[in-house]
Amino acid sequence: MPQSDLWIDLCSNTDNLFMREYHVAYNAFHQLRFPDEQDPQMIMLIGDKSKTKAIRKFELSLDNDGNHKKIHLQLAPENTKARSPILIADCELHNAPPPSKASHTIAGVEHHPLVWHQHDSTEGFDALSLVYLVYARLISPISTLICFFADDLGGTTAVANLLASWLISLTYRSTDLPVSTYPRVLILTVDDSTLFSEEKATLDFMKELEEETKARNGSFVQESNGLLDALLRKQFGGLRVLALPNDVASQEQSQSLKLDASWKSLRTRILQGSQRVQDRRRKAQVAFSANHFKAFFHLSCAHFAEDIITPFSFVKASRMANPVPEDFSSHIGNFLRDIKGTLVESLAFPIIASAMTLDGYPPEMHSK
Repeated sequence: MPQSDLWIDLCSNTDNLFMREYHVAYNAFHQLRFPDEQDPQMIMLIGDKSKTKAIRKFELSLDNDGNHKKIHLQLAPENTKARSPILIADCELHNAPPPSKASHTIAGVEHHPLVWHQHDSTEGFDALSLVYLVYARLISPISTLICFFADDLGGTTAVANLLASWLISLTYRSTDLPVSTYPRVLILTVDDSTLFSEEKATLDFMKELEEETKARNGSFVQESNGLLDALLRKQFGGLRVLALPNDVASQEQSQSLKLDASWKSLRTRILQGSQRVQDRRRKAQVAFSANHFKAFFHLSCAHFAEDIITPFSFVKASRMANPVPEDFSSHIGNFLRDIKGTLVESLAFPIIASAMTLDGYPPEMHSK
């Protein structure tokens, strides 16, 4: 895989642990014709060999051999002209050895020192837990779809254990984006049975997830039956278990055609799931352009390096370079005095909110 795809990894020196952000990965956006208008959706894929095989089968990458042990960012080649082109966050950082020593700086690479990791409370914090924090708190919130390849990660029980750790540690909303725009989760597993049932597999996984959550948090047992659903809703927009096609070697053409059709059907399911989340983000006016995507992610990296407790705020981040003027309240007062009483709620409030969040004046208001 080209090194230009490399996006995120970890390193250390004598005193500090760093997360590295490779800006060269954003060169993928140069293929977009209108980066200020196109709003990318991002599918996060976590796994190893099965994940790499799926990327090839789905034709989401022109060059993907896997085994990179980092996080790579790619642009699906066929979507460069689409309104919402597809980004692939190819995640293998969990396969990496402990962060290696960084002897020198690299041009175009941002080193984010993990300030919180220097505290005594994180002593003994293992490398794998750190990786899953990167997945959960940095990559996941900006994704539209998260795919866990269960067979690469130790099976569905291992994935349930991983997700339980996310749910228990992330007891707050992941960001200040609307809940309706949160990413959906797919658990992809090879199933040899010809009677695979998506409904049953999902219910079985939810039972595993509940047991793993109970094991991690004893107080969970005493809570209401709806607590697991509540925890899931704080992070994700839904969860399903799907079967990966089982490519058993066969010389029969009919079997080969059936497998191809299965891969095509799964590809369609994944892309449609991602697009539905993106449609919700567009409706909520949080489907960011490619250029805004880069800016927000860079700010999110800086936030992650400083604070893993407080959720990243897109609203606050959007104001960093454009702080609210100190006399803003007096301007609001003057503006409201010029608005007739019946229009305060329908006209004035949307304009004020738009000015504060920098999301642009709603077009439908122009006629009022």
